[in-house]
Amino acid sequence: ARYSFPAAVIEGSEQATAYEALAGGLVRRFCEGGLSCTLVAYGQTGSGKTYTLLGPPGSLTEASVEQAAGATPAAWGVFPRAMMAL
Repeated sequence: ARYSFPAAVIEGSEQATAYEALAGGLVRRFCEGGLSCTLVAYGQTGSGKTYTLLGPPGSLTEASVEQAAGATPAAWGVFPRAMMAL
């Protein structure tokens, strides 16, 4: 069987870029049509799945929200960005 990846993120990508490549379209289609969707993070231990999905340790704080002054904090990962979009 042949498998393909609809999107991938390379090391060093910004979190906003990762969100758009991996989840932005899914969230928009969910909001427009009410269809369910799933985002799976798969990879070797230590490859950055948690970092990509949530952001670096300590990034999901009230202080980071206050410092962003109404914008999405730059360090936030895919999941918190998706929740803000919803």
